[in-house]
Amino acid sequence: MFFKNKEEVMNKLRNDLTMEKARLSAWENVSVLRKKDGSEFAQMGKAISGAKLDKQRIDAEHPYISLHYCAEHKYQSDLIQAFWYLDELPESDPRRSAYRKQFVRQTCPMTADEVREAIAKRVSAVREYVEQDISVAEEAYNAFREAMHNADTVLRSAGSSHLYYAIKDAVSF
Repeated sequence: MFFKNKEEVMNKLRNDLTMEKARLSAWENVSVLRKKDGSEFAQMGKAISGAKLDKQRIDAEHPYISLHYCAEHKYQSDLIQAFWYLDELPESDPRRSAYRKQFVRQTCPMTADEVREAIAKRVSAVREYVEQDISVAEEAYNAFREAMHNADTVLRSAGSSHLYYAIKDAVSF
């Protein structure tokens, strides 16, 4: 069996953590502003600070909030959907009344408060990832490697190469 070196795994975890910290910092700097009188902007794109509201070709030109961030000279981007599919809205939502069952799913834009909530959820999810303790990774790596080695030894001692490859092929990572 081939296993990556423990240091390779730990370096990947550290690099991922660095990127996630940069993403967290970027999302924490995004806000949806209000006018001076406290009302919402008519155009959501003018209200978003720290990110950009634009349409992405990946999903039939629907609006997304996109931001770009950098860590260790690597640039990444992240998106949040800024629209709802009408069929996913609750029955009590007045926007749902425009829904007609058809081949192409109908959408409507999120309100400013819904966008604020979506940004807060993303910040929460990324923060949860950043706060994970990677110090247990070495112990988990050793336990996993030992368990896989023991399973491999048992399979090889069974004497049947057919059994060995049938079970080994059933496990994929």
